[in-house]
Amino acid sequence: NYFDDVVLMLDVSGSMNGEPMAAMKDAAVGICEKFLKADPKTVISVVAFGTNVQSLRYSSDFTSLAAYIRSLKAYGMTNRMMQTTVMMAIRTMR
Repeated sequence: NYFDDVVLMLDVSGSMNGEPMAAMKDAAVGICEKFLKADPKTVISVVAFGTNVQSLRYSSDFTSLAAYIRSLKAYGMTNRMMQTTVMMAIRTMR
């Protein structure tokens, strides 16, 4: 199995607060773990969106990815950020 670039788009808007956020984080960390176990050369970017868009780009380090994902906090609204998020995700791909 070979995976080149993987981009995770994560909703961190206020509506994700509590259990939805915890479940999303667990799922995202699990996805990173599975891809990197299948091919350690996989490059993963994480793009999180709420009121603003933030990202961690181009990492194959599971520890860094998991720490970044676990550090995300629910805030703000998604309103018009989806288009910006998709564009950022496209730009993170090599």
